[in-house]
Amino acid sequence: MMIFLKRLVLTVWLGTIWCVGYLAAPVLFENLDDSALAGMLAGKMFAAVAWVSLVAGPVMAALTINTSTRSKRRSLKLLCIAGVMACMTAVHWWLRPMMDAARLPDGSPGEDFLLIHGASAVVYLVASLLGLVLLWPGKVGWGTRKEA
Repeated sequence: MMIFLKRLVLTVWLGTIWCVGYLAAPVLFENLDDSALAGMLAGKMFAAVAWVSLVAGPVMAALTINTSTRSKRRSLKLLCIAGVMACMTAVHWWLRPMMDAARLPDGSPGEDFLLIHGASAVVYLVASLLGLVLLWPGKVGWGTRKEA
């Protein structure tokens, strides 16, 4: 049962990160004529991702500690979990306020906005790749027969 719960939490967590970042936000910007509205809606979804990460990360860490024996593999899992949480926290509570501050008074992107947005995208990609490491079957990820 604990393995099922761990997989469920991981699926919800990574699914939220990937769906918002690589599906919902691009669809908003592609289909809405008002980029300010698209940005506002995307920002709200990214905020939800950050809050999901603050809940799912510690739950994943606790389940990993509870269901795994001490090993290099468990340490790698915990590092990846901490890395995803750190990335999502950095994007929402550090880079997003910087992006908001880089906007001009009319709401349009200022001079530094694109640079900060690019940094945010890179950090988001790092979180996504760390999540992929958690899912990878075999010696690194979750998909071994021992845990099933």
